[in-house]
Amino acid sequence: MEEAGGEHHHHPLRVFFRDARLAFRWDELGREIMGIAVPGALALMADPVASLVDTAFIGHIGLLMP
Repeated sequence: MEEAGGEHHHHPLRVFFRDARLAFRWDELGREIMGIAVPGALALMADPVASLVDTAFIGHIGLLMP
C-alpha cells in the first residue's frame, strides 16, 4: 500500500515478524517445529476464548433467570 508522498503503510504487528524469515528456514526441521508450535499456540489461545464465551453465556442466562 502506498500513501501520498510515496510512504508505505505497514501493519503494526509486522515489527514482530519482519525478520522471522532470517531466523526460520522452511526445511524439514522447520516444518516439524511449526507442526508442533502452531497447534500448541492454538491450544493456548483456546482456553481464554472458551472462558470468555462461557462468561458471556452465563451473563446472558443470568438476566433470564429470576
